[in-house]
Amino acid sequence: MAIGTVVAKRRAGISWREAGTYAEAMEVAFRIVHELGHTLAPSSVHALSRLPRSLVKALFWATSRRRMLRDLGVFGSAEARMLIDLMTPAAPGKTAALLAIRP
Repeated sequence: MAIGTVVAKRRAGISWREAGTYAEAMEVAFRIVHELGHTLAPSSVHALSRLPRSLVKALFWATSRRRMLRDLGVFGSAEARMLIDLMTPAAPGKTAALLAIRP
């Protein structure tokens, strides 16, 4: 969601370095969800959580160049901000990577 807002505003994909930053943030978010005792759903999200960070980085980089992601990003950043804002007090001191990508 956070990538979508960036590419919609920019009208271009994210850089390779940015893709790495987003992949790290996603890994942290999934770890927090697990630590809090929650299950990742749907199954496709659970499968995504098991991929190596380098593959997620490549997927984010490639997907950011698709029009679909730009179209989704025009809906704004409220949901991405809300999710990060809810995770921050739930996992104090563990969300720096998420705050770094907060739109």
